[in-house]
Amino acid sequence: MKKFQFSLEPVLEQRSKKEQEALLSQSRAEQIYRERLQLLQRTQASLESCMEMAGKSPLGEMHRLMYQEVLKSQMLQQSNQTQMAKHKFDQACQRTTRARQDRLIIEKLKEKQLAQYHQQIRMLEAKVIDELATTMHARKMSKG
Repeated sequence: MKKFQFSLEPVLEQRSKKEQEALLSQSRAEQIYRERLQLLQRTQASLESCMEMAGKSPLGEMHRLMYQEVLKSQMLQQSNQTQMAKHKFDQACQRTTRARQDRLIIEKLKEKQLAQYHQQIRMLEAKVIDELATTMHARKMSKG
């Protein structure tokens, strides 16, 4: 009997490649999300420390208040960017999950076909052994 050959092997390879690409995309999206989150946290910490400071003069107080407004504006913008990055990361996770499921479906089919192939091999081996045993028994009977 010929060697086992999975007819959908090219599809399996393509789906494996697609899964690897999805994982890479997910990794990049996660990195961007984490960077944006860290930037937002640093800006938030700057705002908190700025709020704790007291201006030594009216001009210093005015500069502090203006700086607070700039930081609040930056935080709002960074918060939106962080949310968008989180959304992209979540989408990338979903694509990775779908790609993994698609690959696993084909792998399960391959395993099932391989099990059927092994079953056929065992059946053929048993048939050959039975035929040999029958032939040997017939020879013994004809000689004896």
